[in-house]
Amino acid sequence: CTVVLRDVTEQQRIAEERERALSTLRATLEATADGILVVDLEGRAVVHNARFLEMWHLPATRGAGVAAASNQ
Repeated sequence: CTVVLRDVTEQQRIAEERERALSTLRATLEATADGILVVDLEGRAVVHNARFLEMWHLPATRGAGVAAASNQ
């Protein structure tokens, strides 16, 4: 029987650091008075904030949303 142990401390630290950075990004995007839309190289919406939707009178369910940043 072979037992393999792996220290994932560094991976956990990196994941926590990434989540803190994404949380800061989300808060910043939502706190600004400007409408923000981020698109990729193909012109597809990747991320937007609520103010962008308000400015263009779009429903809240439309588009990528700020949460999409956490999926990358």
